[in-house]
Amino acid sequence: DYNDGIRINSGLNPVPMDGIVEVSGSSIDVLGKGSSGVYIVNGSINMADSSVVVSGDGEYGLGVHASASDVTLTNTTIKNGGSNYAKGVEVLEGGDLNISGGSIETAGYSSAGVSFVGKVGSSALSVGKIDGLEVKTKGKSSVGALFWGENVSADVKNTKIETQGESASGYSVEARGKLTLEGGAVATSGNLAAGVHVF
Repeated sequence: DYNDGIRINSGLNPVPMDGIVEVSGSSIDVLGKGSSGVYIVNGSINMADSSVVVSGDGEYGLGVHASASDVTLTNTTIKNGGSNYAKGVEVLEGGDLNISGGSIETAGYSSAGVSFVGKVGSSALSVGKIDGLEVKTKGKSSVGALFWGENVSADVKNTKIETQGESASGYSVEARGKLTLEGGAVATSGNLAAGVHVF
């Protein structure tokens, strides 16, 4: 349990070192509760033409987790199945998110394909750009893409989201986050499901 395929934790150093990870044409497979394909703090990752698979029962599996870090994904596939609160891509505490092409699949209660959360109390803007992504989620209260915080601004183009489950949402925009949609499609199934949920 709690395994990581790639782990960069620059935040543990007396002075953050801003670790940089470049990944291309690679496959990352991890198994176990609370495991992450990529876990990075105070750095950046640029991943292209790669795949991440997270498997195992339990909770909190993460495909790509980034805290105070920038994430760029190009034509990358992420699958995270069977874990409650699972995330395909999770960006917290500031940082920018760029996704071009690729796909994300998650399954489990309150799982999310993309979770983009700004840093509380910071005036620094976190910018998200997503183009040509396909997202599928399955599970009660799951969400295709979540944008949270008044310092989060996201532009999403030509992206397809499919959710299955009670109270699931294609997009969820919370705490005064900002989202601009262009093209793409959202399909939901399940009681009380919503294409776009704003609150």
